[in-house]
Amino acid sequence: MKGSLQEFMVSERDEQFHDLLERFVDVIVDTEGFTRERLVGILVEVAKFFNLSKGVTEFYENLWHEQLGKGEIFIDYDDGRESKVIISLRVVTPVLSVVKCSLYYPVDAEELSEDEYKKLNLVARGLIRFISRNRLQNSIERIAFHDFYGFPNANFFFRKYDQLNREGKLSGKILLVYNLRNFSVFNAEFGRKNSDRIMKSFYEAIKYSVGENGIVCRLSSDTFLCMFDTGFMPRIEQILKGYPIIYDEQGKNRILVSGYAGVIVLSEKITLTSLDDILSVLYNALTEARMGAYGSIVYVSDKDSLEQERIKKLKVMFQEAFASGEFSAFYQPKVSIDTGKVVGTEALCRWIHDGKVMLPSEFIPVLELSNEICRLDFHVLDIVCGDIKRWLDSGLEPVRVSVNLSRKHLSNMDLVSHLLKIVDGYNIPHKYIEFEFTETTTSVGVYNLKRVVSELQEAGFSTAVDDFGIGYSSLSLIREIPWNVIKLDKDFLPLDGEASDSKTSVMYRHIASLTHDIGFETVTEGVETARQVQVLRENKCHIAQGFYFDKALPVEQFEIRLKQGYKI
Repeated sequence: MKGSLQEFMVSERDEQFHDLLERFVDVIVDTEGFTRERLVGILVEVAKFFNLSKGVTEFYENLWHEQLGKGEIFIDYDDGRESKVIISLRVVTPVLSVVKCSLYYPVDAEELSEDEYKKLNLVARGLIRFISRNRLQNSIERIAFHDFYGFPNANFFFRKYDQLNREGKLSGKILLVYNLRNFSVFNAEFGRKNSDRIMKSFYEAIKYSVGENGIVCRLSSDTFLCMFDTGFMPRIEQILKGYPIIYDEQGKNRILVSGYAGVIVLSEKITLTSLDDILSVLYNALTEARMGAYGSIVYVSDKDSLEQERIKKLKVMFQEAFASGEFSAFYQPKVSIDTGKVVGTEALCRWIHDGKVMLPSEFIPVLELSNEICRLDFHVLDIVCGDIKRWLDSGLEPVRVSVNLSRKHLSNMDLVSHLLKIVDGYNIPHKYIEFEFTETTTSVGVYNLKRVVSELQEAGFSTAVDDFGIGYSSLSLIREIPWNVIKLDKDFLPLDGEASDSKTSVMYRHIASLTHDIGFETVTEGVETARQVQVLRENKCHIAQGFYFDKALPVEQFEIRLKQGYKI
């Protein structure tokens, strides 16, 4: 009985260990009240309890850093005695960081019993699990809120912005987006390593200057977003205008680095509520800064914010209008000045909202900012095909209807098949449809434009280039692309009373002669007076479009023109 009783009895040392273990566990599970001082204090008690001579923990962000010995090493206890390692633990976390724990025991001390070793091992494993979990959380935090190079990222910014927004503390803050001037040149001239050093040094100068509560994060490449109090703006402006940076490892070479910036001062007058909307406005200001028309630092005005609010509202209205059928096709006649007959027409989109007609200039530029313009173009084509089908079924001979297509369509490899699906769905001859493009502004656009125009002509559609003469490489455009129709922009049409040797008159005369001699069907837009009709006659341009004949008409009025024609 005596031996069995001893087995159930708990020694005083066991009680001391269990008390120590409980306090150790309390420290590592108390996430809110945790401090490193409390942890070190309990670890020192553990070391003395087991007569340890030293305790070392190590943390490496990854396996490569472990090999290089590039990590954090903490020696929380060392009494200086000659010692040997008795416990060595190593854990690789799920994000491949490495945690180590090494416990040392005096070489001249009595060996630990098996029970004592197990107890010490239990504490060591608890410690390394705590460090692994704690560091894992830190690693996740770092990965989520910092980019690969260690810069705070957009998530870092959004978190702070949302916090201040909830607390009502955004008013008076400045938001600033900046780029480095000529950063691509730095890459080419100084190399990647030195250009990265330039970017980092400039970032650190800005970060130092935004104040303790300011933040700077990297959005992409050399684009950074800052938020800080207005009082720090003068210093930031100085840095953006030019800041000397040593860019080589030897510290011998300096360069003056400057930046472009878009700036908005948040106030009660700024009506934008979404950070995405604000950033959109800031990027517009940054673009203006890069163009240099308004200086290298461009401030967003209240007017800009109101315009952005209008755009946001219009996008919402567009979705509702599409669902409720508020879009219509109006038709502006093209008239033969020789016969006075309607020989064609251009379909122009009108948005009828609350009984009022919204002109294209009010909404087309907004829709051009996204692919919504493509959706609208397809919708207008569908309306036009429905009207043509109705005319044919009623015995009214249609004229060719010109439908505008945005340049946004040009990258769509399936554009022509989509257009064919709409037109053929109404079973109308392709000769009644003409697709009209404005001049493109880039050589890449010209390549896609040529492809699309060729495919449309192979399908039997007519093609026209609108506003000819004011876009990209106009002469190359008519040499490389086999248009059916050239529409001369109204800016080249002489005004009444303008001399025949004026620049406008001479240019119109030569452009009209050129297109006529090549063999294009030529239409002049913006014809408003009888004298301008005469100018067309004199220059062998036989088709006119403009207010002299008619504005864009609702379909019912246009049908009357089809039946009656004009007399000049």
